[in-house]
Parts: sequence; structure tokens; C-alpha cells
Amino acid sequence: MPQIIKPSWELFGRLVTEAKRELVICAPWISSAGLQRLQHLLLDELTGRSLTRVQLWARIADINTDSPGILELARRLAAVGVSTVVRDSPVLHAKIYLSDRSLALVTSANLSEGGFSSNIEAAVVISEPEGIGQVLRLLEEIQAATTQVSLSDLEEFITKQWPLIEAQAPPVPPPAIVPVWRLPVPSVSPGTGLSRSLSLFELIESLKASLQAAQDDIQHVDLNDWVGKKVRESDPSLTVHFDFENVAPSSWQLRNLGKSVMDVTDGAIVGCQRREGRWSEKGALEFQTVSDRVRLTVPGEFQALTLTAWVCVKGLDRKINSLFMSDGFEPGTVHWVVRRDGVLGLTVIGTRPGDYQIVTSPPVISLDEFGTWMQLAVVLDGQRATHYVNGFPVSESALKIGPPYRVGAAELGNWNAKGFPEKDPFMVRNFSGAMDEFCLFSRALSNREIRSLYSQGRPQPEAISQN
Repeated sequence: MPQIIKPSWELFGRLVTEAKRELVICAPWISSAGLQRLQHLLLDELTGRSLTRVQLWARIADINTDSPGILELARRLAAVGVSTVVRDSPVLHAKIYLSDRSLALVTSANLSEGGFSSNIEAAVVISEPEGIGQVLRLLEEIQAATTQVSLSDLEEFITKQWPLIEAQAPPVPPPAIVPVWRLPVPSVSPGTGLSRSLSLFELIESLKASLQAAQDDIQHVDLNDWVGKKVRESDPSLTVHFDFENVAPSSWQLRNLGKSVMDVTDGAIVGCQRREGRWSEKGALEFQTVSDRVRLTVPGEFQALTLTAWVCVKGLDRKINSLFMSDGFEPGTVHWVVRRDGVLGLTVIGTRPGDYQIVTSPPVISLDEFGTWMQLAVVLDGQRATHYVNGFPVSESALKIGPPYRVGAAELGNWNAKGFPEKDPFMVRNFSGAMDEFCLFSRALSNREIRSLYSQGRPQPEAISQN
């Protein structure tokens, strides 16, 4: 008998991992977050499975679908012998997920973080033969109304036309107005037991009181029980820790709370605006102009490095957008960036002129993620570099340039090209968004440690499993 439940990533993971031969994903929007989950389930857990084909049906030319990510996934699957079929329709609205013609999920959820996590959605899980037959017949009708897209056509589209779609993408909408029907319900008149209508003033005051109470609850949970802070306070490898709370107003300095014995300077804030961070009353800095930045100096050499940051991306205005970059191109230094296409990048500079390595992730930041807080991280252990988004690894690459690594003079949210033409547009790499925490560890954190920092630092902390 079909089950009617709320979709979740756990349910999606079960459906994908049970696919032994073929997986069909039919959803208008396939976001970067959804592709990250799918890639992890398909590639990291493919051992022992004989999966031969993955079908992705979506609105391929829609900015809400990560089409560059689909192409990258198709290439990765081809490398392990799995074929990919991509189909497109601008009017596709059905959301159907099918595993091996034996398990189906018919739902309201797109393949996105909102669809399988934060939105209010519904799903029907079908496994009995009669129901599967009905799903297959419906998919046949949908297939007939869609167009198959070859990977060569998809590559040409992404190269030539996708930048135009990105340029035409609408801005992030402003916060929604709270409609009157979401305001508090009428109160009861004292001593009468009868309800009375609240005046507009009373409604507003009641709403303000409710919001303040909610903020107080969040403040109690998140600021006092910020577990990641407890972990970091005792870690001697924590060389730089900016929590964006400790700002010295007189000198506009960002105090370094790192526990390392190294002589690391406080951050010097240039420009930037104070704003609210991940939760109520959490401090953050907004980077808005080409001059906004935080400058610091980190001396010494390192055999390994971990960089983590909580950011809220407002736009990817530049071809390369700085997260944390050492000045110029000094030997052994690193440049941590986000590209315009949502790809995370890390450049490691070698000791010889022209010697460098760029390590990238798939596209992970799209319009869906603009305006939301996320944790980004990158770990260099001397042999490989791993990018993380919200506690999960999204790519891992072998390093051709080994330690020691250096930082030296560096900037958060911007870059000092140091000797290169300042007016060259390619050298302008300022970040557009906000940051409310940055850490630099002088060692390689494990997957579990990165996950723990995310889980216990997110606005609503989640439990960490013990296995």
C-alpha cells in the first residue's frame, strides 16, 4: 500500500542507493545542493552496484536548475561506466523519482534543499507492481513531451548560452511582508470569557512580543550553547578565529581568538558594514564595495591547513570572488575563492614561476543559495585538497604541490594583487555578501570534525551521531 509522508534526504538516499540498474529523476528544478547529494550517493557509494544508467529530466534552461553541475555529474558517471540521459522541457512540473522500476517517489518536492528539507512538501512512496505500472505509464507520457539533450549540446549550451541566462537572472527578492492572517489570534476579554478583536496597535505589539520571545529562545540556545566555540577554544591548532563578535570600535579591529602560540595579528577592517549574522544578535560583516576587506598577517609555514567560513552570498559579481586570499602570488601561499559559476576554488602557488595548481569543486552555489547562511570549508592535508559545503565533502583532488604552505599577508573578502595592474578587471575579486565566522587551523581536520563544526554552528544545531 502506498505511503504518504514528508520527503526527506534520508528517503531520497534510500531510493538512490537501492537503484541497482537505473535511476530516473524527473523534477523541474535540480539544484546544486540536490546534485551534491546525488553525486555523493552515486559515486561515493557505487561500490558493489551494477548501476548502468541515470536519467535526469528537468527544465535544463532554467536558472534554478544547476545545468553545469548536471554536465559535470554526467562526465563523472561516464568515467565509472554509467551512462546519463538528460531530457528537457520548459513546462515540466511533475516530480517523480524512480529506482529500478520497483520503488517510486511521487512528490511535490524538487531536487533541492528546500524540497527535501525546509519546505512543507508531501510525497507518496510506491512499491507495489500496480502502482509502479501507473508511474511507468505516466513517465512514458512525460518522456514523449520532453526533448533529449545530448551531452555535446549541453556542453555547448553551458559554454555559450548559460552565462546569458545567469546575467538575466532576477535579483534575490526582499523579505516577505507578514500578512494579517498570520498575526496573533483574537484575545479573550478579562472576566467575560468572550473573545474581542484586537486593535491594530495591540496586534503589532503582540507580534513584536512574540518575535522577541522567539529571538530570546534562539539567543539562549545558539549563543550560550554554541558547541563549535567550545571545541575551538581548546584546540592549539586554531591559528586564526574571527567570531565577528569581538570588534574593537575605536580601532575597527577584528580580534583574533585563535589559541596558537604564533604571533597572528588581529584583523584590520577596511570599509564593510556591521549586520546581523546567522541568528539574532550574532555579529557579522557585510562586504559590499570593491574596497571592503579584512586584512591580517599569518606568519610561519604549515604542513597542512583547514579553512572554514560561515558566509551569506548576495551575488557572484566577479569572475573570481575572494573568500580568503594571500597577497599576490608568493610561493607556498593559497587563494580560496568562489567563481561566478558557483564553483569553489583553491589555488596553491608553487615555488617556481608559473607553477600553481587550481583545485575546484562542482558548482555548489546557485541562485537558490543566495541570501542564506552556509558553511564553506577546504582542507589541505599535504596530499589532497577537499572542499566542503555545510559539513559535507563535495570534491576531493590530489595535490601536486606539497607543503610547506604559507599565508603571510592576506585578506578576507578581497585581494591585494601586489604588483599586478589594479585597474585590470580580472584582478578585482571582492566578495559580495556577509561573513560571521572564519577559522584557520594549522592541521587537516577530519570529515567528522568538519561535520561537527557545521552541525553545532548552524542556526538550529543538530545532533551528531556517535558512530
